[in-house]
Amino acid sequence: MNHRIIPVLLCIGREIGICDEVIIDEVYNRIAKKNHSLRAAVHAIVAHESFARK
Repeated sequence: MNHRIIPVLLCIGREIGICDEVIIDEVYNRIAKKNHSLRAAVHAIVAHESFARK
């Protein structure tokens, strides 16, 4: 399993598909700027529009 998808996998609660690749890349790029910290991962995931309530 690719290490980039682990934080997102935990938040989605379902299997990761091809359509999720863009979300994973965006979250990964955000946390990469913050040295891959757990705090940055949580913030990037929570702030991502895909996880917002509609």
